[in-house]
Amino acid sequence: MTRTQNGTQTDFIMSPTVDVCFCGLMENPIVRKGFCAAIMRISPDMIGETELLPTHMRRENAHDKLGILDVLVKLKDGTRINMEKLPKELRTGEDIVDWMRFLNGKTREEFERMAGTSEYFGEAYEALQRLSADERKRLEYEQRDKALKDYNSQMDSARSRINNGLSLLFIILLIRLTQPLPRILTVTEDRI
Repeated sequence: MTRTQNGTQTDFIMSPTVDVCFCGLMENPIVRKGFCAAIMRISPDMIGETELLPTHMRRENAHDKLGILDVLVKLKDGTRINMEKLPKELRTGEDIVDWMRFLNGKTREEFERMAGTSEYFGEAYEALQRLSADERKRLEYEQRDKALKDYNSQMDSARSRINNGLSLLFIILLIRLTQPLPRILTVTEDRI
């Protein structure tokens, strides 16, 4: 539990699916190593180090996209892999499925359960707790989360208006085609 400025307790924890939080998690080299290993379907022991490359674009406001997360992975055998993009066909293994579960977590209990399964999830949960307790990061997260929810709401509203407009257009078209009124009512009831 964390305390707010007025001293009350809160169970707030960020969702790793919000880009601000995900990028914050990827700033941790242990979390990044575990995640990259899962994506690449290799053992984390094969990775020498991972490095965030400077492609993080600053946003003007919460509605802007955060940018590209570009990670350079250096394997112990000398191989260097730039993980700017995921492969088109991602082969799923148990590790990546576990990361998907972690990233989709909603409660502290879910994160705690995952944290006990590996050092990488443990480190990710600790990083998530630190991010969630940081007032500046929390404000940035809440602004971004609100912007995403507003955007999705606006898109849903636009789709609804389009569908309603198409229904009205459909009715007008039927009337113009001089369909008898009972036929118009039957067809529009089926559409609505």
